[in-house]
Amino acid sequence: MTPPKSHEPLVLCILGQKGYIVLREFLNSKYVNIKCVALESDGANDPYYQKSLNLLTLANVPLVSRTNILSKLSSDTICIAVGWRWLISHNYARLIVIHDSLLPKYRGFNPLVTALIQGDALIGATAIYGAKDCDQGPIITQFSRAINYPIKIQEAIDIICETYKDIASHLLSSLEKGLLPLSAPQDEDEATFSIWRDESDYFLDWSLSSDRLKRQIDASGFPYSGSKSYLSGRLLTIADARVEQDVSIVNRAPGKILRIVEGSPLVICGNGILRIDKAYYADNQQSALPLRSLRQRFSSVGPVEIS
Repeated sequence: MTPPKSHEPLVLCILGQKGYIVLREFLNSKYVNIKCVALESDGANDPYYQKSLNLLTLANVPLVSRTNILSKLSSDTICIAVGWRWLISHNYARLIVIHDSLLPKYRGFNPLVTALIQGDALIGATAIYGAKDCDQGPIITQFSRAINYPIKIQEAIDIICETYKDIASHLLSSLEKGLLPLSAPQDEDEATFSIWRDESDYFLDWSLSSDRLKRQIDASGFPYSGSKSYLSGRLLTIADARVEQDVSIVNRAPGKILRIVEGSPLVICGNGILRIDKAYYADNQQSALPLRSLRQRFSSVGPVEIS
């Protein structure tokens, strides 16, 4: 005989690859009562939207729009947000959010990108209950994975999705029994924040070290728009690079090209040398390599018009 489902109705708010992972785990449970799912696309090229939609259709679970989600949240509803970018007005004690960091580290925006740029040896995710302030709610559980550098952002997302599967399993272990998961307060003394990013944050600061710039390039690639720099007045997207052995430069000038090897420029950084292996012009998406002229400078500042 199939055991009865939990009497606690669940509403899932999901987006992207991480949302798909958690949705799949919850739909595989025979014990939870999924009332409905709010599903949003993570951009024009998001394959997980259709994958999630297919799962919901097969499971005959109602789909609701983001604008109508509040009408589905009654006092006894448990709401779980995965990859969700919008505020949810609901009883904090029954709102569970999964955040892309090992809280209380990196509260706020783009925590995985920040972790990669900082060179963290561990990445992971944390399930918390809702709170008035950003990512400050009690911790239910968290899981981590060790990573090695260099690592591209998509590979890191795939790895962190493994922790989302672990978190889903942990949540289900309580929810399948009709219980809310236990939690513990965060240590406020250990809290750090990752602030929002905009287009200016994609530009490379050549005064930084080559290791730091390499991590930024790798952390800014697909599904993000890539690291940027100007070269001879033209905007470039730098898609791939490698760290080269530094040399002693008595008049060090970050951004200048030291030499060109097989069409790839070796760019002087504040500390170290970075070889650009893949770059394309922003205006026509054509490759900027091979470079021919040595006397050029990479810069975070575009051409200045003099009137």
